[in-house]
Amino acid sequence: MKKTIMQVLSFAVLGLGLIGCSGVALTSTQNSAIPLTDSAAQEKCLVPEVAGLDQAAAEGMLVGLGLQPVWTNQYDSTTAPGTVISQDPLGGTTLLPCQGDVTVVLSLGAMPETASSPTSEPAAPVESSDAWMALTSPELRVSFEFPPLSGEVTYVYNEWPEQDYDPTGTLVEWSVMREGGGSTFAGCASSNLQVGREASPTAILDWSVDEQSQQYSIQWAVGKSSPVEPLRVVERADGLQGLIYTCGDVFIYGEGIGLVGTCAALSLPDGLAVNTMGFYFVDEISLDDVERVLQSVSFQ
Repeated sequence: MKKTIMQVLSFAVLGLGLIGCSGVALTSTQNSAIPLTDSAAQEKCLVPEVAGLDQAAAEGMLVGLGLQPVWTNQYDSTTAPGTVISQDPLGGTTLLPCQGDVTVVLSLGAMPETASSPTSEPAAPVESSDAWMALTSPELRVSFEFPPLSGEVTYVYNEWPEQDYDPTGTLVEWSVMREGGGSTFAGCASSNLQVGREASPTAILDWSVDEQSQQYSIQWAVGKSSPVEPLRVVERADGLQGLIYTCGDVFIYGEGIGLVGTCAALSLPDGLAVNTMGFYFVDEISLDDVERVLQSVSFQ
């Protein structure tokens, strides 16, 4: 039975900010936005020093000067949660023109003992007779087959406990590392994921079709939804459904970035930490092979 739009899980992932955390308030004049001259105020400026401030104070100083803060997180037992650890560019850097991003690292405090440390390790695939890889997530107890890829295949599992600041939730990714960078080709995210505003093409919460308009949509882990062009709906013997579609917008920092290629989403059974599994095929592939991937997903 096809899913309808009413079945879509509605979820919005908050931006990578820590809300309600205390920090150290600095009153030194070096922490103020410093225009160089009256005539050049709109052309160049000095980046304010925000290390030691809380998120709200740091954001106010940067945004007030016309700069865009980009938030990241890091566990640091020596710095209070919500306090800025470092920034890039450094405070006092001259920007001409006075615009652009400033990457700000916020402290998560000491790593909780109940939190599972992020892991990244070779996936150690087992090759089948036709060279397809057999991959698995031991934590989720999910396995699947995937066409062979040139490059090092890695597996990352992140699980964060419920807390008042992000990261929170579960994020799983399989990636291939090639010259010039890496690409995530399979993964999934929990519905309670709060891990900033960046998403990969596999961080999918759900997919749906409007029965009246026959419009197919993908719901992303960053709280965005985008229409997609369906290529095939896959029906499995266990009743699970998959959607193969032309990749469209992937939302990073809230902005849709067009992705070329073929993507797929498979609804997962109840009882798992995640709701939907996403796939991105970085190499050219037939629809039959994509369906084979979706049909191969099994649960231990």
